Amino acid sequence: MLDTPRNRVIEAITSSAKHRPPLLPPDPDLFKPLIFPNHERRFKLITNLITGGLLFYGVLFMDFGRNEHCFSPIRRYVFGKFKNILSVQSGDEVYLESRVDNIKAQIAQVDAEKQKQMTRLKKNYQQINMPGGDTRRINGPSKTYSVASYKKTRRKYLPLLTTEGVREDGRKLDEIRPMYLRAGIVQKANGSSYIETSGTKLVCAVYGPRDHIRKHDFSSKGHVTCSLTYSPFSRKERIIDHNDTQSKELSSIIVEALSSAICIESYPKAFIDIYINVLEDNGNALSHAIIASSIALADAGIEMLDLVTSSSMVFNDKIECLDPTAKELNHPSIVGSLTLGYLPSLNQISCLLKDGEQSVDKDVMCVTTCIKSCLRVHSVMKDCLVESTIEKKKQELDET
Repeated sequence: MLDTPRNRVIEAITSSAKHRPPLLPPDPDLFKPLIFPNHERRFKLITNLITGGLLFYGVLFMDFGRNEHCFSPIRRYVFGKFKNILSVQSGDEVYLESRVDNIKAQIAQVDAEKQKQMTRLKKNYQQINMPGGDTRRINGPSKTYSVASYKKTRRKYLPLLTTEGVREDGRKLDEIRPMYLRAGIVQKANGSSYIETSGTKLVCAVYGPRDHIRKHDFSSKGHVTCSLTYSPFSRKERIIDHNDTQSKELSSIIVEALSSAICIESYPKAFIDIYINVLEDNGNALSHAIIASSIALADAGIEMLDLVTSSSMVFNDKIECLDPTAKELNHPSIVGSLTLGYLPSLNQISCLLKDGEQSVDKDVMCVTTCIKSCLRVHSVMKDCLVESTIEKKKQELDET
């Protein structure tokens, strides 16, 4: 190179560039790919899958024309194997034919049995129908019965008292039936009770005090409602009518008998609902319903002045029967009945329901007899509540 000023400048620039430090420090991240920098394995996997899919499509399905090409033997081999898998073999055809024959034989057997049944029914129909009758009319029955066989016979009622001076079930006139009481049998109710005598069974449940579903105006006193229903199997004659007027009347009488004992002022704008279901009715269901509802209210913790007991009796001109059964209630010699609700501690009558005529002296005697019966029932009610309270305390202690 000639020693000229221009060449000297060029040589000075190149020598300085050789010894000059790099403009940017060496950074390995600069050589990473811009797309999926941290997912190289995924990127390779996706590219391999796409490449394999394209290769599979090109070998087996891509159209290269009708002429022979390099992928034709592979395609013949693969599609031949696929047809062999889907096609029916000779052994399978034999099995299917035998199976179809068996099914046809079973269908033919069923048809033959149906045909036999039809011929049998036709023979029976021909035997029942009158020979030579009109086929366009419905023939009458082959047998007839006289009208007298459908006539109802009168019931034969036994006298109320036997020769020994006792009733049909062995009780005296002023004797009540044995009674079983139990409180707290319905778990979801606030209070409940069960009462059972010979032939009469009741279940009572109390819900409340609680707010009513519908909105009502404010009232300083609570409301007591009652619903008494009879099970369809509670009597000998099946009960079908749901709008039974007798049940509604008895429900209102029960509310009237209990209202004088409940402290309604302690539950303003609250509802106390009483539900009574008669499982079996053998007479005197109203008195037993009042007793059961009183125990259920006490079991629910409702504030009450006293327990309400009840008793009932029927009478005629000669005798008065306490705690009557269904037969005694429906006896033709009975002329009237009396039901009484009583508060023993307050010595107060909360309800009195009487049917039939009687002298004043006999009325007073009947009321006195019912009050004595209520006092006997009151002791049984107290024992029932005491036992129920002890059981609840024991359960609480066991849980703790």
